[in-house]
Amino acid sequence: FRRVLFRSVPQDGVYVGRLTPARGSALLSAISVGTNPHYLGNEQRIEAYVLDHEDLDLYGRVVSITFEHRLRGQMVFSTEQELVQQMLLDVEEAREWAADGVRERRA
Repeated sequence: FRRVLFRSVPQDGVYVGRLTPARGSALLSAISVGTNPHYLGNEQRIEAYVLDHEDLDLYGRVVSITFEHRLRGQMVFSTEQELVQQMLLDVEEAREWAADGVRERRA
């Protein structure tokens, strides 16, 4: 059983945002909101991929997620390879968007 509290969930798609563990700092993330149509899912999920932190184990931990920018809508892919390729592009675009934001805040 997991308890999930939502204040506001955006429409299905992929976003740049931050995942913040209960006792930790905000971490840049690529976030998917949707039903995982490639795997014939029908339950809405929120999945966050934290960039540059492959060693994190957050299963069962309390986190908060903030959405900063929508990258694209939900898509269905013909192959697993197409899905993985798009995920890599999403991560790169999330990095670029975050870097542009840092440059704008410093200017």
